[in-house]
Amino acid sequence: MSHELSFRERKEIEKGLKLGKSCCCIGLEIRRSKNCIVTEVRNNGGKGEYSAVQAQDRAYALRQEKYERLAERNKTVKPSFEMKKRIENLEMQVEILYDTIKEILYDKKNKRI
Repeated sequence: MSHELSFRERKEIEKGLKLGKSCCCIGLEIRRSKNCIVTEVRNNGGKGEYSAVQAQDRAYALRQEKYERLAERNKTVKPSFEMKKRIENLEMQVEILYDTIKEILYDKKNKRI
């Protein structure tokens, strides 16, 4: 398993916090340690301000800085990082669309529209 949190995991953290779940409970649900969740939330605004999109953007910026430092030290590294960012953006858009479609279908099923 990757050490970095995915956008989907960050969305689950955000949903869990909005539902009032503890970091330990969220960690069990997404199979991450309590400390991983606590650190993620603390580094991205705290329980009341956590946003999956902002956390993903921050993680991208930190990885970009790290990648640029490594590339500067080793000029042979070829940047393919921009392609990774494009893929991450597409994943975020797909997740948002999936959530929206799921909500619309749920509302139609329960005749709330």
